[in-house]
Amino acid sequence: MAAVSADLRILIAEKGVSQKEVAKSIGMSPAGLSRQLSGSANLTLESIGKICDALGKEFDIVFRNADDQRALQAWERRSYSTDVLRLRNEALGQAAQAKALLETAILVHRRSWHAAQVQRKQVTCGANLKKSTWTLSNDTLAAAA
Repeated sequence: MAAVSADLRILIAEKGVSQKEVAKSIGMSPAGLSRQLSGSANLTLESIGKICDALGKEFDIVFRNADDQRALQAWERRSYSTDVLRLRNEALGQAAQAKALLETAILVHRRSWHAAQVQRKQVTCGANLKKSTWTLSNDTLAAAA
């Protein structure tokens, strides 16, 4: 039961639909479908058939000896090189995004550093002007005395 439930959950994920959508299409509550796919509920051939129909899939029953390997599902037979290539392309895309974000962060850092330097110079110039004004005032006072 658990293996069949797991395979059905994988089928739903492979199809790219939610369990809620599948439940609605087979006339079942999302909670009811979740119970059936939990692995502990008793799946009937009818419920398996409805789920498969909703996903556009067929199912077969295969009888084998207990020590024989089970039949592979479609997603288990597919080429792993396709998966590796897809993952590589995703990684390259994410690396490009990370590089762009890093370049933006560096640019923002440079701009904020430059703005801080300009502000520091303005504060220093302002302090020098105040000092000069104060000195001028003392000279003026000394000359006036």
